[in-house]
Amino acid sequence: MISKLFVKLCEIPWARKILWKSWYQFLAGKFPVENWTFMNYGYQPLDPNAPKLELSEADESDRYCIQLYHHVAMTAGTIEGKDVLEVGSGRGGGASYVCRYLKPNRIVGADFSKHAVDLANKRLGGGALSYVEGDAGNLPFEDASFDVVLNVESSHCYPSRPLFFAQVFRVLRPGGVLSIVDIFLDHELEETRKQLEESGLKIESAEDVSKNVLEGLKRDGARREAEIASHAPKSLAPVVKSFAGTEGSDVYNSIANGRLKYVLFKAVKPA
Repeated sequence: MISKLFVKLCEIPWARKILWKSWYQFLAGKFPVENWTFMNYGYQPLDPNAPKLELSEADESDRYCIQLYHHVAMTAGTIEGKDVLEVGSGRGGGASYVCRYLKPNRIVGADFSKHAVDLANKRLGGGALSYVEGDAGNLPFEDASFDVVLNVESSHCYPSRPLFFAQVFRVLRPGGVLSIVDIFLDHELEETRKQLEESGLKIESAEDVSKNVLEGLKRDGARREAEIASHAPKSLAPVVKSFAGTEGSDVYNSIANGRLKYVLFKAVKPA
């Protein structure tokens, strides 16, 4: 009941930012779990002949979440040597993976939750990787300062995607790329296509990865359930399970029945 009410309230644009920011502040402040650095739903290639992503032993437990970041980053193109921004960096795991494995010149993670930013800097920041507090609708960066912007499962929290896309256009250099993946209702997909084009960005591809995400959630289900049982109070367990997309949750069922689509867009700022 609580999770359904939360989702319903998040359909109101002015309430969306307040609710999600409060939720992420709460999670970062109350659950500083050492090995919890990812919050996305994950991804699994469906081709049985696809090469397995090579990960260190320390990263293996986060395989499915990492595979989503890898796919999003690869969709953007070459990352090595580039200046990269992740908007909605959360607890920092995704930006850390990109920095360690894909070797950008620098990567900055921006998030509207101060608690999450502080947590990420304390555990993962340093060298080419940093995290800053920043609003997606008013990014604290100079014009034309990044080659790539990544946005993973975050834009549904924003009160205005058009404002975010305008900011992306501003901070990207000519020829720069936005790679964004998120959950969408059908009408939101068409709206998002139009909003991207109106911002000045040119859509190069749109990939429905819903089945890949569901497969990732299935394979990662036991780990997610165990983590929730270990760290979440029983009173919050149903809400956290829905948030985590565990099998049988509202989010999982909505993706499975097609009510929600999980789509990856690649959009480019014209040179």
